[in-house]
Order: sequence, then C-alpha cells, then structure tokens
Amino acid sequence: MSTFTVQAFIANPEHPQQRLAIELLVDTGATYTLLPGEVVGSLGLATPWRRTAMLASGEDVTYAMGHVLMRLDGEEMPTIFLAGPPGCQALIGAVTLEEFALGVDPVHRRLVPVSRVLLRRQEHLHGRCDVDPSEHPGRAVTADFLVDASGPAIADVDRLTFTAILRVAAGGGAMVTKIQKWGNSQGA
Repeated sequence: MSTFTVQAFIANPEHPQQRLAIELLVDTGATYTLLPGEVVGSLGLATPWRRTAMLASGEDVTYAMGHVLMRLDGEEMPTIFLAGPPGCQALIGAVTLEEFALGVDPVHRRLVPVSRVLLRRQEHLHGRCDVDPSEHPGRAVTADFLVDASGPAIADVDRLTFTAILRVAAGGGAMVTKIQKWGNSQGA
C-alpha cells in the first residue's frame, strides 16, 4: 500500500488559539494518532493516561495519552493521541480517521469522506450459514441464524456488508464457530 501525509492543525484544548501545523503520515494500521514528544511539550498537552501499544516489530510499548484539538479537512474536534518519543514520525491513526468520518484512497493518496449509518438497537438480521462439510464430516451443513444488534454499530453505506462470528449447531450436539459475511458484495 502506498503511504502519504496530510496536513492538520493541532492545538491544546485548553488554549485553542495557539495552533501548530503538522504533517501526519496516514497509517491505517495504527489505532491512535501519534505525536512526537517535542510537539506534545511545545503545546503543553496534558497526558493523564497511559496506553500500551504494539509496534510493527511486535514490541509492546507504553505511551502517555491525552486529547488534542485537531483541524482536518475543514472540521475541528478533539481526538485521542499518544505521546511518542522525541523525533518520531507523527501519525494519524484509525480512531481519528473514524472520528472525522474519513477513509483512505490509497490510489490517489488522499483522505475521502465516508458515509456512515447508525444501526438501531432492535434491528435484526436473518440468514443462513453454510458449514463446510469437509471441515466437519457427518454434520449438518447449514444452520439458520439471527444477529441482534444489541448496541450501536457502524456500517459503510456504500458497502453494506456485515460480519458475525456464529456458533451454530453442527449435529450431534456439537457447536461449530463460523465467520459469516453477508450484504452488498460491491466493494466487499
């Protein structure tokens, strides 16, 4: 996948008039936005929490964590950040992208608005789950299921695809775990 950066303006939520322009590497593999330690210090950002994160190398590292006011793509709102070591690459992570309702267009190296829909509590999805008989010989190969959205869930409007991890009866009292996807196959 290609990499690219975006420009954002960040500020201390307690002192929003003091802004700093910053280039952020778009990293969809990163959960949180990462700011270099010197940027955190220059803005006087509070870091009241700690969060352990896994680096690409597999190493677990604990970082200080706080909120920063960010202006990105014409919108401004607070987002969570991790305070990285001095001199580290500033990253924009998945949480911030979700908060700003932005997705990544890797071909054109840009962020794009993402339409979202909120599913309400009492919506149900019905379907049929096929169990591969070669994985479970002599057992039932289909099972009906019902997924109850017990809380808010976000789904892409233009790629309305849902995934559920199902425990289905496979005959003889056995249960089989099956991952089932269904919905609009466009873009899935």
